[in-house]
Amino acid sequence: MPFFILSLTQDACMPSDFDICVFPPSVPADFMGSITMLKRLYIDNYKCLTNFDIRFEELTLLLGANGCGKSAVFEVVGKLRDFIRGDARVGELFPPTDLTHWSTKPEQHFELEIDISGGRCLYRLVVEHKPEIRFVRVMREELLFDDKPLFAFEDGEVQIYRDDHAEGPKYSFDSTRSGLAPVVDGNDNTRLCAFRNQVRRFVTLFLEPKRMRSGSDFDADMLSSGGENFASWYQGRLQEDPRRILDAMDQLSVVLPGFVDLRLVQKGSDYRELQVEFSSADVGSRSIYRFDQLSDGQRALIVLYFLLFADDAERTLFLDEPDNYITLPELQPWLAELEDGCGDTLPQTVLISHHPEAIDFLSDKAVWLGRDPESHTQVLDVTNNTMLKTSELYAQGLAP
Repeated sequence: MPFFILSLTQDACMPSDFDICVFPPSVPADFMGSITMLKRLYIDNYKCLTNFDIRFEELTLLLGANGCGKSAVFEVVGKLRDFIRGDARVGELFPPTDLTHWSTKPEQHFELEIDISGGRCLYRLVVEHKPEIRFVRVMREELLFDDKPLFAFEDGEVQIYRDDHAEGPKYSFDSTRSGLAPVVDGNDNTRLCAFRNQVRRFVTLFLEPKRMRSGSDFDADMLSSGGENFASWYQGRLQEDPRRILDAMDQLSVVLPGFVDLRLVQKGSDYRELQVEFSSADVGSRSIYRFDQLSDGQRALIVLYFLLFADDAERTLFLDEPDNYITLPELQPWLAELEDGCGDTLPQTVLISHHPEAIDFLSDKAVWLGRDPESHTQVLDVTNNTMLKTSELYAQGLAP
């Protein structure tokens, strides 16, 4: 029989201030598969997303007019990640203001399906809103593996199941937080933890080059949503996998004129500065700039190539309009590298783009979203039976 140890955490917001730590007998976890990718997302009663169901491939391009819900999909992905990671209470992530305004339902429903080698994990979250008392709680949170339970949280009670689906620990928990977040990795809950750890690797990016800093005083595991902490993220990647850093630099030397090197220079005991070296037209002449002295386009291009070649090999990337700051000659090779890498060196990427080049290049990867005014978002079945390019079809209003 396994035995359990309760260990105090540092999170004073937890209701009992305990993590559940499971120490089972030594059992090899060779049956635990590796995560492949996010297959499906279901959203109900979030902004314009009502009974909304979307499926993803290794590379997916979301298309549709402004206001059709593309960014709302990315928002939900980021909020579910933060919730499962334990970063915030459910009411902070899903406030009543985000409920579909034409619906009177007090609950929101969310589902994630992620493939694991040998099976599929299905995560469900039901959020209940009580506006009359300004209260939001988790009504139900559960995780299934091939329709068999791994985790259940309902009415303030958590039930953990082992990999063989036998019942494990059961305990009371705060109904405003994810019961999945504090579960400690063990040898008999590998599927639960593999699912949770993969969701934690979801990266949602809306690049803002002007906000990207040059300074770094710590190693960052995750790139922030606007890329502001790129220097700290680069420092972390440099420590973890310098070979992939070199791969990214090799590609940048081809696509970014004059690029020579990207390096962190020690400026204090706990502070480093990200610098970029360029060669000039004069033989032997080189210039060094702080990262924040580069143009918006240069900064964006550097981040985009590091995402392709130096990022976590197990993450799923959600990238909103990466073409906003780069030129067409820069976009074309990046798209080609992205398509070649997805499913191989890049596990999975979901893009939003309005750029004609991206639309045409990735037209066979496109999922079209549409929405009538003051109505809900739908996944559309769009077939191009004309002689027009997909981007021309869209530009002329012939596609939804």
